Amino acid sequence: MRILIADDDPQILRALRITLGARGYEIITAGDGADALNAVIEQHPDLLMLDLGMPRLDGLAVIEAVRGWSQVPILVVSGRTGAADKVDALDLGADDYVTKPFPHRVAHSGSSAAQPRQACHSRAPAQRGLGAAPHQRLRLSAALRCAAAKET
Repeated sequence: MRILIADDDPQILRALRITLGARGYEIITAGDGADALNAVIEQHPDLLMLDLGMPRLDGLAVIEAVRGWSQVPILVVSGRTGAADKVDALDLGADDYVTKPFPHRVAHSGSSAAQPRQACHSRAPAQRGLGAAPHQRLRLSAALRCAAAKET
């Protein structure tokens, strides 16, 4: 499975590349929103992990652009903790939202199970974990499962 990680923090990119790469995922990285959008177009990832606060093009604009032509699962991984940011991202088409910082275990938990993206995307926001911050590991795991289903 190919995962695009878009974040302007090189330490986050490095940590996720190492953690997810060790689990066998092919990792692509982008340091800003414009590069992330180009990578989605050129690399066709199976999952997009996206920070909201990036230079050149913010994460919300990336979500909106990608959703104009792709159903790739989008997992927002952001330091923004406000409810409005979460609602905006989910309303624009993100599949889930995890706040930073998160334990490295969260990044790779449960990635072997498969579940169709349509089932993940069709659930109501409350069921996708909008109000369930303590269950971030389960939410990230579900996003990876949705992306993994695309391979089967």
